[in-house]
Amino acid sequence: MKARPASWLLGLLILVTLPLWIGPVLGVALGIFGAIFGVLGSIFGVVVGIVAGLFGAVAGLLGAIFGALAGLVGVVIHLVGKLAPLALLALLVLLLSKALRRKSPYSN
Repeated sequence: MKARPASWLLGLLILVTLPLWIGPVLGVALGIFGAIFGVLGSIFGVVVGIVAGLFGAVAGLLGAIFGALAGLVGVVIHLVGKLAPLALLALLVLLLSKALRRKSPYSN
């Protein structure tokens, strides 16, 4: 079977022009793959960002709650520190008044 001149000419044309069109074709193919992976990456980034934001919000809320509780404990400790001398003074006065109410064995 004899090769057709048109198909032989087409093969030669493709072979000669291969360096001219293989670059743009590969560039377009890689651009399409890059666009697909870029969209998937941005979707994945948004999901990860949302999850991280939720964890951050929960951590912030817990931090605020524990910070408030620590502040209340600090206020109680401060008040106890301020009132402790008064409580000791009141206890001393109470003990002295009880001691003074007792009758001395040496008195009439």
